[in-house]
Amino acid sequence: MPGPIFIIGCGPMIGSHVARLFATSANFTSLALFARTDATLIAATEFITAAATKAQITAYKTDVTDSLAFAYALRNAVEKVGNPEVVVYNPARIHFTPPFGPAYADMDVVTDFSIPCLGLRTAAQVLLPAIRACADEGARHPALWVTSGAIVHDPIPILWSLCMAKSGQASLVKCIAKEEAGMGGKVHVALVTVGGQVGVEEEVNNPVMIAETFLNMWRQGKAEWGVEMKHGW
Repeated sequence: MPGPIFIIGCGPMIGSHVARLFATSANFTSLALFARTDATLIAATEFITAAATKAQITAYKTDVTDSLAFAYALRNAVEKVGNPEVVVYNPARIHFTPPFGPAYADMDVVTDFSIPCLGLRTAAQVLLPAIRACADEGARHPALWVTSGAIVHDPIPILWSLCMAKSGQASLVKCIAKEEAGMGGKVHVALVTVGGQVGVEEEVNNPVMIAETFLNMWRQGKAEWGVEMKHGW
């Protein structure tokens, strides 16, 4: 039986689809969901349980930019749900604005940075020891995976703030991966970079196919682990 899966950022696209696919196709029956609003958590829970009736879901309303409250929620999940085998860090926010437009304040940029970077740092600090513990318990593929995009390699001006934040996040993921490798490499730390806009009508970059990429990663042997998995590009 696979260990629990934690989905941080369980919105209607990537987060909830990854959770549902792991529950239905990989027998992950214990899930912890994290989101900023009750509405997101309720919608994700209903979406998952409609297909995976045996899934046991614990939901946590938390804001990843509030480090203390977020860390408390994560520790509570580990205590209640168990040491996770897989953690998917997925939250981000998107604004379309020119780089030098007056409408986007400095604090907006700081928030854009905090969500993917500081939130991920908190998640890694709290959860990596728990994922390693799950590895010691015989987990098939202990992992901390972070949703990213091709913009970290080819930035788009109108998404400049997101590009900066995601580039910083990609650097953080690679730093964490190097640290983890130096500690024995029990946990697969990696980016999943999606090559474009995500939408249900996208031919390749739709949430169903992206979730399949996550599942295929989980099925890899350790010799196949890498720091980046590209989807759709």
